[in-house]
Amino acid sequence: MDAFQLEAKHCPGVEYILVDPTCSGSGAVEQPIVKNREKFNASRLQSLTRLQSKLLRHALTRFPDVKRIVYSTCSLNIEENEMVVEDVLASVNTDASDPIFEVVDNKLKCKWIHHGSEDFEWGPRCIYTKPDIDLTNGFFIAVIDRVRSDEKNISRNEDEKEEQKHKKRKQLKESKI
Repeated sequence: MDAFQLEAKHCPGVEYILVDPTCSGSGAVEQPIVKNREKFNASRLQSLTRLQSKLLRHALTRFPDVKRIVYSTCSLNIEENEMVVEDVLASVNTDASDPIFEVVDNKLKCKWIHHGSEDFEWGPRCIYTKPDIDLTNGFFIAVIDRVRSDEKNISRNEDEKEEQKHKKRKQLKESKI
């Protein structure tokens, strides 16, 4: 199933989502050799960030019961990581003073040394793994929690529940005839 076809009605009550979209793989230790790397990076990076933003936005807006979303890539590019999170949160949190979602601390039991960019208020709450230091593939993780209800989503969800009740009543009446 296409991820964009997936809605709350397909998995009611879902509270946790992992968004691990296709990325440039810039953190992969063994990358395939790519000809015309500069041309590849500029155009490919732009289409990847559009897809990544669309997937993250879908997860944040289509599942009214979601409590936490983890966004991860195997990229070290700020454009695919902090900038995607920033753009999507800005579009979803229409009132910056009263956000619906925000990046939260990662709650690791051990102290981690690589964090997101300090150019973003919440950047230090994100995690990076660095191939040259951590001896693993590069990775980025942002944990995004719902910090308040979105009234539009709640009312839309309530409307859907009412519609389902109405359909069940109608089916019940028709089955009695």
